[in-house]
Amino acid sequence: MTTAELRIYQIRPGLMAEFVARFHSDIAPARRAHGFEIIGPWVDDAAHTFVWIARHEGGLAWHEAVAAYYDSPERREIGFDPMDFIQGVEARLLDDV
Repeated sequence: MTTAELRIYQIRPGLMAEFVARFHSDIAPARRAHGFEIIGPWVDDAAHTFVWIARHEGGLAWHEAVAAYYDSPERREIGFDPMDFIQGVEARLLDDV
């Protein structure tokens, strides 16, 4: 079974372009280094909303894969706190059918 996570971020006004650039240059490559496939992202500029889906296949449960990612050197090397850009997060785990 493949598990994916839908993440919906409310980005602080005026910071969307910088967040998108850092997502592509830092966050997505760090996730990919840990076996995540990035599906998306998408932006709704009028609503300051950034949406993306990450999928992970493999022997680890979702929470184990995420924990390994957050504990990794790649994640620590991102060099910024994404929450400096994000004022709200909604996350939903999704299973394929």
